[in-house]
Formats: sequence, C-alpha cells, structure tokens
Amino acid sequence: MYMSRKRIIGLDLGTNSVGWAVVERGEDTDDSKIIDAGSRIIPMTADAVSNYEKGKLQSAASARTAFRGTRRLYERAELRRSRLLRVLNILGFLPDHYRAMIDFEEHPGQFRNHAEPLLPYRKNAEGKNEFIFKDSFLEMLTDMKNHHPDLVADSKKIPYDWTIYYLRKEALSRPISKEELAWVILNFNTKRGYYQLRGQEDETSTDANKCYEVLEVAKVEETGANTKKKGYKWYTVTYTNGMTQPRTWKEAPCRVGDKVECILNYQVKKDGTPKLDDNGQQVCKISAPDPDDWTLRKKRTESIINKEHVTVGEYIYGSSAFPVGRYACLFSFDCLVFHAK
Repeated sequence: MYMSRKRIIGLDLGTNSVGWAVVERGEDTDDSKIIDAGSRIIPMTADAVSNYEKGKLQSAASARTAFRGTRRLYERAELRRSRLLRVLNILGFLPDHYRAMIDFEEHPGQFRNHAEPLLPYRKNAEGKNEFIFKDSFLEMLTDMKNHHPDLVADSKKIPYDWTIYYLRKEALSRPISKEELAWVILNFNTKRGYYQLRGQEDETSTDANKCYEVLEVAKVEETGANTKKKGYKWYTVTYTNGMTQPRTWKEAPCRVGDKVECILNYQVKKDGTPKLDDNGQQVCKISAPDPDDWTLRKKRTESIINKEHVTVGEYIYGSSAFPVGRYACLFSFDCLVFHAK
C-alpha cells in the first residue's frame, strides 16, 4: 500500500482481476471515507485459468511472442516467393496467365487481390481450369505403361499434378520448357529447407546417430514374464551381426532367419565423440519399430536413396508406391540440376 497526504491506495490482486480503492483517512475512524473504487477484469480463457491453477504460468507477452514468431515465418515465406517470382518474371519463365495475376509495379511479386493462382492451370473459354502441360502429362502416361502398368491399368485416372514428379526426374537428363522449370522451382520454394535441416540435425546431434539396417535373426530366447504388462513376456533377440535386443511380446516377436527392419542408435557424448562400453565398443541401442513408424520410414527412404545414388525426385517417381506424397518434404533443391529450353 502507498500512503500520501492521508490517502491510501488499496489493491486486491486476483488471478484474472485487479480491484482497487482510494481511501481518505481522517484523524479518527469516523472521518475516513472512500474516494473512488473500481476493478479491472483480465480476460482469461478456461484453459488459461486451469493452467494457472496447475502452476503452468504463461504470460500474455509470451503468447504474443509466439504469435509474432509465427507471423514472421509467414512473412519470410511470402518474401522468398515474391523475390523468386520477380526473378522468374525477368527471365521470362512465367506463363502469361500466371504473370497477369501478379503485381510487378506497385507491389512487386505480390498476387493481385490476394489471389492464389495455379501455375499449371489456366481458365479456358468456359471458365474451367485447363492443364497447360498436357504434352508432358501424355509422356508420363506412356512412361507409366512401361514402368508402372498397375497405375494405368483398367483405364485408371491419373491426376495432372503427378506430372511434376515426372518433370523432376526428366529434367536431370533432358531439357524441359521454361514454364515447366518455373513450376518445379516454385514447388521447391514452397517445400524449402526440410531435407537439409533434418540432415543437419542428424549429423550434429549430441545424443544419438541413427541409421537404418535390415538385420537377420540368429536366435530368440524367452527371458521371463513382464510384470508390468499382463500376458506379455520378455524375449532377447540376437541378430547375425552379434547385436542383441530385449523385446516384450505376447508371443515370440520373430523367428530365426527373419529379416527385421531396425534403427541403430549409436550413442555419442556432448562433444561428439562416441560413447564406449567396457569392451571399447561404441554403445548402440537397437529398436525394431512398427513399419509405419515415421523415423523408420524416413531412415529407410534415406538408405535407399543413398544406395541407389538417386535424387529424391527420381526415388519418388521410380518407387513402386509412386506417388508418395509424404516423402515430398525430403527433397533438396541443391541436389538437382535442371536444363531449360
């Protein structure tokens, strides 16, 4: 409380409100009176109140900081796109219908009227979207009949958008049109940076260095019941490379001779040097996750790409599961070389 000239300011601080009052104090109690009073309600959602009561404190400033960071990421993405559009326009790579939707005078590189035009599509006389790279699309269908016959069998419909994977592969060995190159580059600009960031994380991680391997089972031994999971037992799986893995399962998780997809997690110290066991070998934790596990899928894909010496675009188009859109975030613009007409 603060006292000045016999006036007292009182504050009542609550979780989502602040009450205040100014009291004038006389020489005795009867002469005291309230000059003014009021309260300020701080709006808080039910989640914020609940977190506050649980001790999970988050100030309004921290929430604003998080939103501001997200907004800056969007602004940077738009800035990269606008700069790229300006460069492609100078080079004359943009299709006429797409260039007409972009302002290159007052707001260079920004779409007019906040529109989001599609580069490979333009409006026809009937006002419907028309794919402009039909020649490449037909070439892709011919190629699919030879390499992916199951995808085009029984007159199956193939989306026009799949053409970009075909162009990414073909651009490595032959020229493609300027407009097609612009489509591919803008696609890279949208998915920019993921592959490199993930790779850097794996290389600089101080906790582990993960790799993918297919190991053959040499022996499976039951080691006892799992006291935490009723009906489950502990097994020790020994692989042909000498590594062992404890696993809990209702039945034996695998048999001798089975091929198991594994993630080998080689441990390293904070300074980047390997962690060694008593025998001087690097400590390695082995896991056999479900086939749909994201880390396993990612490491499997990286292993195939490295062994076959192909780019991600070639892998996507050449994969038996083409197109695999979930791998589209793994490509790197630096690993591809394009030839424009």
